[in-house]
Amino acid sequence: MAMSAMCLFWMGCSSTRVLNNPSYMIDLYKSGGLAPMKTEGMCGFLDFQGNIVIQPQFEEVNDFEEDMAAVKVGDKWGFVDKTGKMVVMPRYD
Repeated sequence: MAMSAMCLFWMGCSSTRVLNNPSYMIDLYKSGGLAPMKTEGMCGFLDFQGNIVIQPQFEEVNDFEEDMAAVKVGDKWGFVDKTGKMVVMPRYD
């Protein structure tokens, strides 16, 4: 997926980089080396070069902690690893 006019916001830093795709709004900050992103209503994760590492497929995501991130699928929460593999199936409210 090519990226063009995307805003990357570095938390705790005054710099903002604008790439080229207005469909992306991203808060980029340290989350285990991956940053949550949202496009077309779905969330995924980017690396710090702006490459999509985990495709947008979740309603919501949390930061990575101890190599896992909570992700919302439908109305349930589960956990993925840094490759996007579901390590705890969505079952939590």
